[in-house]
Amino acid sequence: MEVLCGLYNLPTRLVDRQRGEQQYAALENIVADASEVSSLLKRLEERYDKEQQQDQPPPPPLSSKVEDFLRELGGDLGSPE
Repeated sequence: MEVLCGLYNLPTRLVDRQRGEQQYAALENIVADASEVSSLLKRLEERYDKEQQQDQPPPPPLSSKVEDFLRELGGDLGSPE
């Protein structure tokens, strides 16, 4: 509902977070109980993530000033997070 309200400028009073959380939890339980659905969902999520990574251009390189600043903070720019 949050997305629909944002897209169509609907009043935010239509959003019921507690109900949404309950529905999401119920859906998670159903998926966890059905191994075939769980497996399919996992594959779909992996495919989506892979496609999103392919669509993203590589980030621009950091300027030397930003790298120097991060080093001063104690960050190791060569290691993955």
